[in-house]
Amino acid sequence: MTDSTRKTAHTRPAPPRSDPAILAELLALHGVEGLVLDASWGGGGIWSRALLERYRPTRLDARPETQPDVVGDWNRLGDLFVPSGFRTAVWDPPHISDAGDGLVGEASWGSRYGTRDPGLRADSVCHLFAPFLASVRTVLDPRRGTLVVKLADQVHQGELQWQPFELRRVALELGWYACDYQVRVRTQPIDPKWVRQRHIRRSATFWLVFHTGSRCPSRGLDLVRVCAAAEDGHVFRPRRRDQITCDDRCRQRLRRARQAKQRAA
Repeated sequence: MTDSTRKTAHTRPAPPRSDPAILAELLALHGVEGLVLDASWGGGGIWSRALLERYRPTRLDARPETQPDVVGDWNRLGDLFVPSGFRTAVWDPPHISDAGDGLVGEASWGSRYGTRDPGLRADSVCHLFAPFLASVRTVLDPRRGTLVVKLADQVHQGELQWQPFELRRVALELGWYACDYQVRVRTQPIDPKWVRQRHIRRSATFWLVFHTGSRCPSRGLDLVRVCAAAEDGHVFRPRRRDQITCDDRCRQRLRRARQAKQRAA
């Protein structure tokens, strides 16, 4: 066995990234500034405590029991907030339609995710896209607004619904700029009641980024940055996308370099 084969054989697939980790990367990468709206709070499952402290989003939900900042309909954002009042919006709508008790793995998904709503009695959730996109555009910065959407696909009545792709199509038709995406893949169980499989059993969640303007308003992230702890302008590559200053190892290395220079003098 060669070295390259041995390395491949011992390489394990990376574990799936969490939703808060993906959201943190997209918000940092696309230079989110100003006020942030979570248009589908639902308890904040896609946010970490650090993200909430950093961005302090205004939390909207139609259900008071989720303890949002504002109770209201995401299709009527213009009635709830001032025009162009937000720089960024995050939307995590229901990903499945016609969900009720007895769904694979969970008997309470219909109640947890609000998918028993009469408005979701359909083959897909694609009918939600156009009304929401029109609504959220009224409260986003018209030139530098950013929309981050978490959306999965579903197989309904034996047919793949292509929901993330339909969202992109509708957004482009309405004048949005499709900028970026990230995919989170997980394993999906097969219901023991099924006797025939017609599609690959996938559980892929898409994170999509759109802008109100004709291009991405962010300049991106610097892959090489100047260490704030260094007096000589030392540069470093951050281990995390959101890391601004040097880590302890960088500072120790700089301290040893200064000590060596002093001894040589």
